Amino acid sequence: MPRFVCTPISPTVARRSVLAALGALALAPVSARAEGGLRVGDLVDAGGLATERARALIGSSVTLRGYLDLAPTGPASLILTDMPSGPCQLCGVTHELLGGVLVEPAGARPTIAALQTVEVAGELALGARGEVRLAAARILA
Repeated sequence: MPRFVCTPISPTVARRSVLAALGALALAPVSARAEGGLRVGDLVDAGGLATERARALIGSSVTLRGYLDLAPTGPASLILTDMPSGPCQLCGVTHELLGGVLVEPAGARPTIAALQTVEVAGELALGARGEVRLAAARILA
């Protein structure tokens, strides 16, 4: 007689669990991409520096889609990322940002919610430390 016996079982998942999973999936933020297919992640590496593709597009006018946040350092006041980030509970600024494009807005900035995707159009430029910037950017909320 064998020591171990495999007994077939029929797994069941409660309907409530399936509906909860589908609801959570619908609320999960998706990676933002402009109509032309250019993403922030295509222009900036994990260290926040320009990729080869970004260097090839320097000086050209691009439109990017993503999430705006306050930039913690530098002259640019905003940073555009593929995914939304959460603010610090003490000061309200995001301290650990993933790679993003620094945005130098031209004109007044519209009021934007934290998890709202926006389109930003501007001229792609390279900063002194190798970071990617959108100069004279227009924020299309």
